[in-house]
Amino acid sequence: MAVYTISNPTALATKLVFDSSADASDDADGDNVTAATTGSIYMVQIDNSKNTTTAYLKIADASSATPGSTVPGLVFYAAGATVATYSLPSGHAYASGVSIWCTTGAATSSGTSPSNAVQVRIMAS
Repeated sequence: MAVYTISNPTALATKLVFDSSADASDDADGDNVTAATTGSIYMVQIDNSKNTTTAYLKIADASSATPGSTVPGLVFYAAGATVATYSLPSGHAYASGVSIWCTTGAATSSGTSPSNAVQVRIMAS
């Protein structure tokens, strides 16, 4: 197997977003977390290690969102007591901003926050 090095790789992501307590409360800390209107999401990590139940990270292409009524464009799953990482190598484009929240149910109407903090990291451009 050959090994090679690329000296000047092109950076895909230019932003690392960190939410130390993603939840379903409508407190605006999950609104437009990239502080941009357009770009792409390349990686999502959900640290649900402080909970024994499932958490669902919901992402909307929107400058703001209302958990329980805003329809997410992406929904990611993290089992209880785990850290889940998702890679989107080609990127998932957004045009209005990135708003995020975590719930205990997968349905759009789910508005129940996990019992304990869920940490979320997103690499985006």
